[in-house]
Amino acid sequence: MAMLKIENLRVSFTREKQKIPVLHGVNLEIEKGEVLGLAGESGCGKSITALSVLGLLPPGADFDGGKIFFEGSNLLQMKQEQLREIRGKKIAMVFQEPAISLDPLFTIGNQIGETLPNSNLKDIERLLERVKMPQPDEVLHQYPHQLSGGMAQRAMIAMALAQNPSLLIADEPTTSLDVTTEAEIVALLRELQKNLKMSILFVSHNLALISNIAAKIAIMYAGKIVEVGPMNEIIYKPAHPYTRALLRCLPNPEKRGKPLASVPGSVPELSTLSSGCAFAPRCPEKRGVCEREIPKVKKVGEGHFVACHKC
Repeated sequence: MAMLKIENLRVSFTREKQKIPVLHGVNLEIEKGEVLGLAGESGCGKSITALSVLGLLPPGADFDGGKIFFEGSNLLQMKQEQLREIRGKKIAMVFQEPAISLDPLFTIGNQIGETLPNSNLKDIERLLERVKMPQPDEVLHQYPHQLSGGMAQRAMIAMALAQNPSLLIADEPTTSLDVTTEAEIVALLRELQKNLKMSILFVSHNLALISNIAAKIAIMYAGKIVEVGPMNEIIYKPAHPYTRALLRCLPNPEKRGKPLASVPGSVPELSTLSSGCAFAPRCPEKRGVCEREIPKVKKVGEGHFVACHKC
């Protein structure tokens, strides 16, 4: 049984009395001790999927259907009191912007201590050491504005791991970091996952980054999973035109001095989606059927599934 199983998840936003679907039947599974990378452009629904797991949808958003099973129990049927027993303890989350998530009025030690009842400074220092925080004994007494972006994110990771969760959701945890610090954070998460044997849902728009940590990758577009499979299959044998387009956009040292590739067009407004494949307007391989019918999910390899009429 999968540790986390999302079945046909549907979420919508209500704006000016109009209901706009943003997730259109998302299906995902994460096994115990597995790292799943969720990739796609901004606006594809990655963060909403991640927030849905903990029931943290923003104002105006509602669940329209589906199930989210964690260790066999449907999270969507739980009361808030039950969810509070899971948040932080069994499922923890690292958000995009540590500067926004950390309270500027309290020291790092104070904020981590709130997640650890009956803890002392030595316990918090050990947590900071676990995430390889430079000079953890000093950082304890510092405020968020005194930390670099990488140090602030390490503090957030330490806070998330305080109660040894079995699932960590990392929602674009390296967005505001430079390339060197970005690589350090990913290496840290990879090491922590191996040592603590926890599962990770790693959300990012960067496929190169995801390939350095995830064993399995899911590609999301316009509120749907369009391809999912083992990392090597997705990176070296991509089946969906959108996945191939994302891979072409990755920087290549062999093409130094040449313009970077891009995916023509942009992610569609979810309120304007028509029938057929949502990627069809941007797809160089589209056929007539692509604009008329929604593609069904097909198996194209061991554990490799794609939703595309051409496959």
